[in-house]
Amino acid sequence: MWKVKYSLSGYDLKYLGDTQQDAHELLVNMLCQLKEEGMILKTLGMNYTCPVSQLEFQLVSVRTCTSCGRESSAREDYNHLSLDFSPERTLLNSLALTFKSEQVEFTCEGCKGLHASKVEQFHTLPLVLVLHLKRFGGPGGLEKLEAPLLFPSELRLSTLCGDMVPHLHSASPQALTNQAPSIQGSIPQTLASQVSSPPGASKDSALCCSGHYISDILHASGNWFCCNDSQVSMSNEATVLRTRARSAYMLFYMFRAIEREAPAHRA
Repeated sequence: MWKVKYSLSGYDLKYLGDTQQDAHELLVNMLCQLKEEGMILKTLGMNYTCPVSQLEFQLVSVRTCTSCGRESSAREDYNHLSLDFSPERTLLNSLALTFKSEQVEFTCEGCKGLHASKVEQFHTLPLVLVLHLKRFGGPGGLEKLEAPLLFPSELRLSTLCGDMVPHLHSASPQALTNQAPSIQGSIPQTLASQVSSPPGASKDSALCCSGHYISDILHASGNWFCCNDSQVSMSNEATVLRTRARSAYMLFYMFRAIEREAPAHRA
């Protein structure tokens, strides 16, 4: 990780020091640098698949003239979404808030009207959907919002995909499904023998009182692991969903194909 941190310092000098940095900003910088270096490797003729492509997707924005009903659309590439907290304090409602229709200023090419309704939907889906929860605001963006936001272990996106389920970005669903075990299995198989497994009674206190940067990871085996700096302990889905409601900042949902239904993403 020191090599990764040093490499990032070439992109932004603030990563040279030991001060805490924002996890979302760190991720964005890493993805930008990986994307740029991947493009350089391709120009050199190297057979290279950029890992950022697993996170990429497209949104389609449809504007409908309020005067004549004429529609125009545009697509934009993303590798994550940043979400405001909904009044209901749930992830699904926060997503719905992001994708809700809004009135915008717009010059219609047909009737020259000046207003339109705008709605966004998924045009393609990523293998891994990254969601950033906006927990910081106020003066200077330093005020932390610790209100609970409930998020599910499995996220269905059918209501945000329009009438038709979009294809996955840069790959077929079957190909990505076949790749899933190797990607989810990024934690060494020997990890289970190296982690601590305290009694359930003390589990919650250990999770709540741990350090600033914590990651909960779902292994391909179905086991949850809590990574807290150098400490790795076993956890479970119920504990993660309960204890992270007030602190979750970045959520990662992995694509899973479901027959005869819209695709789902699982944490």
